[in-house]
Amino acid sequence: SVCPVCGGGMSVEHPNSTNILVCHNPSCPSKTLGKLEHFASKPCMDIDGLSEATLQKMMDMGYVNCFEDLYKFAADTSKQHALMEADGFGTRSVEKLCTAIENSRSTTLARFVNALGIPNVGVSSSKAIAKTCENSWDAFVNKLLAGWSFTNIPDFGDLTNDSIYKWSTFNLVEAMELASYMTFEVS
Repeated sequence: SVCPVCGGGMSVEHPNSTNILVCHNPSCPSKTLGKLEHFASKPCMDIDGLSEATLQKMMDMGYVNCFEDLYKFAADTSKQHALMEADGFGTRSVEKLCTAIENSRSTTLARFVNALGIPNVGVSSSKAIAKTCENSWDAFVNKLLAGWSFTNIPDFGDLTNDSIYKWSTFNLVEAMELASYMTFEVS
């Protein structure tokens, strides 16, 4: 079957005995919107005011297509002024949004790892990774690059370990660039 958003191929997958319809296009705008929503959510980067509608508008305007673009937007006054002119936005709402984006730069490793959207790694798994890595992004990256087994963390099995490594194969470089925007606090 065909994705109604991007026209890419779709199939039914069966994780954990459930049926999920999945688009196989990694650039599908609907998937991008979902990833951005997750990234901005309260348990993740907690970017107040960054709703689905706001993200969709920013995507439609060509300003945001990945996590890093949020931080570039917050530093680009011409894009901010253009959003201020869009329906439903004003100076105050865009200023508050940019402040929330900037404030999200100061985060914990647990929130950041959760925000990255690694499959099978949620809030509690992100906290366990952060604890194991002593809240250090560099320690997390070093463990990945060394091939360290995350099954050494209590309650982490092969599924979680494999998910982390599969994710890192395609996303680690982007995540490292994104981490350069962050200041990691001790949680």
